[in-house]
Amino acid sequence: MSYPVTYLPVAAEDAGALRGWHVSGDEAAVLARVRELAASPAESLVLGPSWEPIRRCLVGHHPINGGEPVFARRDYVINLLDAGEVAAAARALAEVTEAWLRDRLEQRWPGHDADIGLVWADLARLAGLFAHSSHAQRCMVFFAASRSWRPPRRETGPDGQTRVIRPAYRPEDYTVDPNSIRSLPQDGGSWPFEAELTERDGALYNWTEVDRFIRGGRTWVRLTISNTEYYIDVENADDRIGRIECVDPLVAYWLARRTDEYPVVLEG
Repeated sequence: MSYPVTYLPVAAEDAGALRGWHVSGDEAAVLARVRELAASPAESLVLGPSWEPIRRCLVGHHPINGGEPVFARRDYVINLLDAGEVAAAARALAEVTEAWLRDRLEQRWPGHDADIGLVWADLARLAGLFAHSSHAQRCMVFFAASRSWRPPRRETGPDGQTRVIRPAYRPEDYTVDPNSIRSLPQDGGSWPFEAELTERDGALYNWTEVDRFIRGGRTWVRLTISNTEYYIDVENADDRIGRIECVDPLVAYWLARRTDEYPVVLEG
């Protein structure tokens, strides 16, 4: 089992901004800022195959993937550890020895095939990151894809060509996340409809238009949001946001299938 996670030290100002966006329901701003920070030259650490054995070993010793959730959508886990939690984690990680790690891994995961040398090296890097961040009194972001989220992925096939591997259909993968629409206006909004779509401060700015159609004499706009495969239909009611309807998951699945750019392999 392997899934990448990122540890990203952040200043108190960034920590405050992430909390504020989360409270206001602007999850797109949270995700955009975390990605921006992760892509910057700033110090960070990405753990791949070593993360799962590290996590198992540290359960009951110290919760290094804890902290305060600052992201409400289901596709990612973004937690924020404040400076005090970073300092506590640094102390706990400083106590870990390679011998302790080996014994712990055999107890917690007998028969594992983990490369203990890689696991220890990555845990030492993680301990160093927390120690340095604690000394600088910085906060820490823990960032990972949700283990329950199953997006399609690209890989190279036997013929050397890129293909899309799409997991078998599950309604929950294509059902609108309630947190993604909780901040949308239910009373028509403040701006004209097109401004809500195109202006940076518009209620629908973070959504992407995929279609327009007429229903009941009104114009409706079908929208999706980045890194998801669910859709909403929004009514233009006298130049204001009207009804907001969630697209049926099975319809969303076929809409998502139409966006696949490469040959598709469907998992069973």
